[in-house]
Amino acid sequence: MTKKLAIRRAGVLLSNRRSIGVSAFTLIELLVVIAVIAVLAALLLPALAAAKAKARLARCTNNERQLSLVWAMYVQDANDNLASNGPEVLDALGMKPGSRLWVQGIVDFITSDSTNRSLLIDPRYALFADYIRSAAIYQCPEDHSTVQVGRQVYPVTRSYSLNCYMGWAATWFPDFGFGNAHAKFFNKLTQINSPGPAVLMTFLDVNPKSICFPFFGVIISPPGAEMVYHYPAVYHSKGAAISFADGHVETHKWRDPRILAPHSTDFHQHRDASPNNEDVVWLEQHATSLK
Repeated sequence: MTKKLAIRRAGVLLSNRRSIGVSAFTLIELLVVIAVIAVLAALLLPALAAAKAKARLARCTNNERQLSLVWAMYVQDANDNLASNGPEVLDALGMKPGSRLWVQGIVDFITSDSTNRSLLIDPRYALFADYIRSAAIYQCPEDHSTVQVGRQVYPVTRSYSLNCYMGWAATWFPDFGFGNAHAKFFNKLTQINSPGPAVLMTFLDVNPKSICFPFFGVIISPPGAEMVYHYPAVYHSKGAAISFADGHVETHKWRDPRILAPHSTDFHQHRDASPNNEDVVWLEQHATSLK
């Protein structure tokens, strides 16, 4: 009886093993599974990319919010005076040696200014260095611009500029066109009433081909004869993060192709004609007002 029982059990095990072998996937089934995975990946990857873009926008918005907070703190500490803004400090530009701006440096992708963090966080040069000691705050996470110094390639340190009509400190005025004689330049916080603080922009991220000075220039032009001094960035879904004098930050979407994909014979000539450009009109309306 024991021998028969052992033979019977062996037969059951052999049958189970055979049944397990029959349940393997066929080639067609494997191809179907692979196709389903590919479809799911195609559906999920854009959503993942969008989520990452939102995260980078949140970081950029947070950077500008911190800049706005420091800008307001400086005003309180300086008896209502706005942080000095303008070109870098040079005698030829009518500024005293040793004077400080909110930050300094020309992002021209040629000189060492483009990579010199000291111009952002060293109190000898930058007013904001008394409040901000991290250079990372000055760079939008979507800005991957680099500059070659010698044989080394370095990231550009600054993506943001400050509205030229806020705290202008030089004794000369850049060619802001019609605005030189008729536009308001604000030097104190209490002067900001037309447009109000919720309308008047402060910081914004700048197109990497156009950024240079610490200020963002806006030419106030006659209607229909608009011109571009600096181009805003289009990092964030065809828009730029922009902060305002009341401290809030928003993303503004650009519409005109001349802003979305600018072409210029010389971005640093700062006089590109762009007639009837609604985006330039928006910048004018949020940079200053006429006297």
